[in-house]
Amino acid sequence: MSDCLDALVGLSDNDCNCYTDSRPATYDTSDSGYYLTDADEGFNILEAIAQGIPCGDTSIWDALTTSRSKAIVRLRTDFIGKLREHRKPRLRNFNDVIGKITANQIVSTAFPYAGVKLIFQDVKGGSFYIDELFVGLDTTTALEVKITSNDPQWTDVTISGTTEAGVFKAFTPSSVPVQIPMHSSLVLNNTGDERLEYYIWYQIPEGAQPLANRWVCCGKRPSWKAHLDISGFTTNTITPPIESGGGGTAMGIAIRGYFQCDDMDYFCSLDKDAGVNFRNIVARSIQAKGSAYLLNYVLNKQDVSQYTLMNREEMHDKRVYLEQRYNDYLDWMVDNYPSRANDCYVCAKKIERKEFLV
Repeated sequence: MSDCLDALVGLSDNDCNCYTDSRPATYDTSDSGYYLTDADEGFNILEAIAQGIPCGDTSIWDALTTSRSKAIVRLRTDFIGKLREHRKPRLRNFNDVIGKITANQIVSTAFPYAGVKLIFQDVKGGSFYIDELFVGLDTTTALEVKITSNDPQWTDVTISGTTEAGVFKAFTPSSVPVQIPMHSSLVLNNTGDERLEYYIWYQIPEGAQPLANRWVCCGKRPSWKAHLDISGFTTNTITPPIESGGGGTAMGIAIRGYFQCDDMDYFCSLDKDAGVNFRNIVARSIQAKGSAYLLNYVLNKQDVSQYTLMNREEMHDKRVYLEQRYNDYLDWMVDNYPSRANDCYVCAKKIERKEFLV
């Protein structure tokens, strides 16, 4: 599986003619200048790798590629695990329906459009995902529901379905889920609006009226209210900004969805979002863990060779060293977490920043 970190650490800068078979064209591509076969924090004995190729790999390049891929997967898992020892996720867990799907009244309106306005907490890296909408009218009819925004980069979404008089019917997007980002740096810069807004709306069919469902009942405060302000509206024009005015009704709309934060999206733009030094530490951690995997291949090989006999103790010590370096790099990344890269985590306790030279 391709990963945006694949090119951060190269497989090898060794162009020896002995191992050109099956060598990928990008074997020596490295954005950081580090390779799995570096002498210091890599494993540079290609002959040992060739004799220790694990089952399923056909060449040393397969072994190198597999080791790097496993190191990247392990880094993504271990980093979040360590980060959560010191920080807590900003977004609360929520995967449910926003709005009631029952109503005993209609919204009597002469306006041609009805819908809801969503204003999310500004969370860089955070998104709300819509799995389906529930739409209620007092008439059975075909209907198109649109999702628009004041974000100049937003692409409008249209969800089609058929209502059933007096009940709420599920409308499923053609591409599920619909991702709604909670942050846009272009809203204030390009539109002058201070807040990012989304609108879920429809043109009221002739002779129909929305069902007057509510957002919550009985004075409850659901967890989604910590991240979302939502209100209904009817209007003559659908051009943003649209003012609320629904009197607390949801205008026949309910939303099934969930919050999620892409807490490692900046790993794909490390130079810009986290800095070159942070990028180099990420590269070093992949290099160390990937090289440790290579050493595991050789040490676990059952066939007798000069490397499994003569250099076993030395290779074991090198593997221990690389594992320790990997853990040191993880600790540094947690201590120097680039909090401005996204808003997915908030501090749970004081973190002491440390220096790390690479």
